[in-house]
Amino acid sequence: MKVLVTGANGFIGKNLVKRLLDCDIGVYVYVKNNWDNRLRVDKVFKGNILDLNTLDKIDWKSIDIVINLIASGVKAHNRNLNDCINVNIIGTLNILDSINRSGYSPYFMSATTFYENCVSKNISLQSNPYILTKRISSQLIKNWAQRNNKSGCFLNFFQVFGADDDPRNVLSYALKQFKSGNIAKFGSGTIRRDWIYIKHSIDQIISIINFSHKPGFQEYDIGTGNLFSLRKIVEKLAYMCGVDTTLLDFSKDRDRNDLDVEVFAKNIKDTVRNNWNLENSLNDFINEFDSLHNVQ
Repeated sequence: MKVLVTGANGFIGKNLVKRLLDCDIGVYVYVKNNWDNRLRVDKVFKGNILDLNTLDKIDWKSIDIVINLIASGVKAHNRNLNDCINVNIIGTLNILDSINRSGYSPYFMSATTFYENCVSKNISLQSNPYILTKRISSQLIKNWAQRNNKSGCFLNFFQVFGADDDPRNVLSYALKQFKSGNIAKFGSGTIRRDWIYIKHSIDQIISIINFSHKPGFQEYDIGTGNLFSLRKIVEKLAYMCGVDTTLLDFSKDRDRNDLDVEVFAKNIKDTVRNNWNLENSLNDFINEFDSLHNVQ
């Protein structure tokens, strides 16, 4: 089996590639910037998804599964409407067009966000360029699959966290503050999320890859099916780190109105649901953080 991972330099992409290699699955990557050669994949395709020429150099005929993780605007601090349109909409169309021109039909898996299904519940999400363009992208993929008789699935990600994520991710930030003995500032922390540690999200993707692929386009949730407030998660994390609660600063004044939705994963693999445990996930998170940052 050969799997192409686009956006392989990202947080989820790099963790997925490592696991695919551990599973002895053939891996191709498509990246914009330089690839870490320590991860010995079968082939590296380097290019920009806005450049059709680089996409057409991909050896589509030898690829069984495409896992499309390229996205712009995932993080709030790096969110630009033009970039979101170019990458999430035009870039997606370019990938689909390149597959069509090749004449081959790899199983197409593409990342979505749970926020896409929450727009009707919170109208402020409509002004979020990331969610808006990802929602359009998902519809384009559905239409493409129907018109061209393609098969694949959406990977609907919930609140994924891990030690090698962007340090501005809320839990990475919290742990960094705790380890340095500094006050960690948050919003009210009352909104609940379906939090999933990166290892378990990759477990789910591997399970889907190994699952007999149905014709048409399916949707799978990448989450645990459990809801916890940020406040509960952070307080638990602080307790496990032996941190005094005086280092926790919660304030409603810091809340963002586009985060006021509560949904959890439903269409998930039972093996992940049954094996998941909050404390174990946070313990793995802490240990991974300490290892990456050489914390004794």
